[in-house]
Amino acid sequence: MKLCPMNRDFILFCCLHCGLLSPSNIEEKCSLPKGQLKRNKKLLARLIDTYGSCAMLAMEGDSVVAHARFYPEIIYNQFEFCCQDPNHAITQEMVEMKLPPLANSAPS
Repeated sequence: MKLCPMNRDFILFCCLHCGLLSPSNIEEKCSLPKGQLKRNKKLLARLIDTYGSCAMLAMEGDSVVAHARFYPEIIYNQFEFCCQDPNHAITQEMVEMKLPPLANSAPS
């Protein structure tokens, strides 16, 4: 098993409720509605581009066997989102929001 930061090569846009996920099976195994899936991918890609990785993946071969997601506190506190929970789903507003620089999110 190896640990690696999530990057644009493989964006884990849903949780492991449906079993082990890999680049080759995530689209078919993930049961999220297509709109939510698309928003998840876009927001996670923007977070990666802005802040670097926002998750660590435990990989066995090309499959994720465990993961830990993390987001800048300023963003999570504003939206309290979850990639899987429809009651806290990523919205289009979140996908389009201006992401604050990390320097602005640190406590004084």
